[in-house]
Amino acid sequence: MLPIAFDAKRAFDNRTGLGNYSRTLLTSLARHRPKLGLTLYAPRPPRFAEAQAWVAELARHPQVRTVVPNTPKIGAALWRTLQMGPRAATDGARIFHGLSAELPRRLPAAVKAVVTVHDLIFWRFPHLFPAVDRWFYRQKLAYACRRADAIVCISEATRAELLELVSGELAGKTSVIYQSAEARAARRPLVESAPDGPARLLYVGALTERKNVATVLRALRALTDIDFQLDIIGAGPEAPALATLAADATLRGRVRLRGHVSDGELATALAEATALVYPSTAEGFGIPILEALLAGLPVVASNGSSLPEAGGDAALYCPPTDEGAWAEALRTVLTDEETRIPMRVRGYRYAERFAPEKIAAEWAALYGGM
Repeated sequence: MLPIAFDAKRAFDNRTGLGNYSRTLLTSLARHRPKLGLTLYAPRPPRFAEAQAWVAELARHPQVRTVVPNTPKIGAALWRTLQMGPRAATDGARIFHGLSAELPRRLPAAVKAVVTVHDLIFWRFPHLFPAVDRWFYRQKLAYACRRADAIVCISEATRAELLELVSGELAGKTSVIYQSAEARAARRPLVESAPDGPARLLYVGALTERKNVATVLRALRALTDIDFQLDIIGAGPEAPALATLAADATLRGRVRLRGHVSDGELATALAEATALVYPSTAEGFGIPILEALLAGLPVVASNGSSLPEAGGDAALYCPPTDEGAWAEALRTVLTDEETRIPMRVRGYRYAERFAPEKIAAEWAALYGGM
């Protein structure tokens, strides 16, 4: 059995984004690669109920164990930075995997290191991040890239940015392994009866400036002849501005800001939706797009960054801030069944390449070659 250590802090602490990535990958490896010994390290226990349930479920696999010293909050970061690496080596790890663009200091040279790099948004769009955060992110990424024996990006777009912005000399040890996702909702029939009530658009993600949800709201003001409802699932600093836009006379009563929801509520939203909108200006991958394809939803997304890699030929793409293009694309997915059904067929087919067992096999091959 190949013993591998993982920095599981994000899996324990983050509800979305890096947390979802970490939990999905670790679950896939536990289920599909039982010859890998997985040890999860985190300074403190999971912070929320769904992560606690995930840890309990993962513990059912005999090759999985957790190491949680439950350090005082003030010492958690220091333990993770300075003690996690030596502890993993003492526990017999042959490989250490940093799941979120960082590696611990003092990791012995005998332990091979691999790091996942998700995005360089803090570098490409510095105005979106406080200066101190940018400095820390750069320091952590630079060290991780130096120490790592293998760097894995979650999209070709991220790999290209890494080689452009950090160093082209990293090319020899940098590769791409995509994210995977489990279907949250049952596969739907291709031809469905007309829904009772309005057609339902869905957005899932943080409400921040770069997510660009305001463009969708402005575009929807042109669709006064269509009965629709937009559900916005997520939270963030842009929520008040979006609520103001939603109060516009043409949108009033047609937009719901739902905040954070449970996994079960998200599954229901996917099952009931007509299409997903994802207008983000920059992403490392775009996991809500893949989850929508698995649920049988047409997707309208921005045409930049990594999003075409997540949606392939199964989505419609628009320039991020072109309200006219968004209005036209949204009208199409809401009213044109002859377009919508082939999009759903292509979506099911395209999503197969991201199946958890396939992604787990790619990771196992990488670990085995180190």
